[in-house]
Amino acid sequence: MYDLSELYYPITANPAGASEFLPCRALRPYIRCFWGSAALQQAGAFEPMTPLVGQVSLTQEPEVIIPDTCMDIIWEWDAAAGEAGGVFCGINDAPFETGQAGQPTGKLYFAIRFHFWAVHLFADEHLRDVLNVHVPVEHYFGSFRKELGHRLQASRTFTDCIAAAENYLLSRLDRRTRGGPDSMMNAVYSILQAERRG
Repeated sequence: MYDLSELYYPITANPAGASEFLPCRALRPYIRCFWGSAALQQAGAFEPMTPLVGQVSLTQEPEVIIPDTCMDIIWEWDAAAGEAGGVFCGINDAPFETGQAGQPTGKLYFAIRFHFWAVHLFADEHLRDVLNVHVPVEHYFGSFRKELGHRLQASRTFTDCIAAAENYLLSRLDRRTRGGPDSMMNAVYSILQAERRG
């Protein structure tokens, strides 16, 4: 299977107050980055120990997110209240606005940003209807809460969150790719190669 991330590297949306971190080399063909709240990292709740991709400043204003051809799982938890949940953000074809100003404080965020060509390798359900969707993560990733969500909540640092996510993703990838090369990834590779030549 080809590493498409070397041919196509999207400039991704950076929600306000987020920092991006590259995944391990084995996941780079599939995962664009991990991201989380910069405010948490500045407060010492997370310690960034992996390569930093980009960082933006925290703002309280609503923010416009520009489509970046990626899809995200955003896991959020409130340590004080013990509540947790996640959302899957499908691929977008139009900008949209996030409501940063009304967000309650004290919540922790950790997200996985997938390359569009790789999400199907990790999902439990088909992804035919993910255009402009923002749905509970369990809708497409049924085991996410049990296999990773609880581990994220128990993590003490951003590095711990990344390590837990990488273990989860590598395990899922291993189960899905045992049957041989992925024909969708190979088809996207051929398209990108033709675009470079043409």
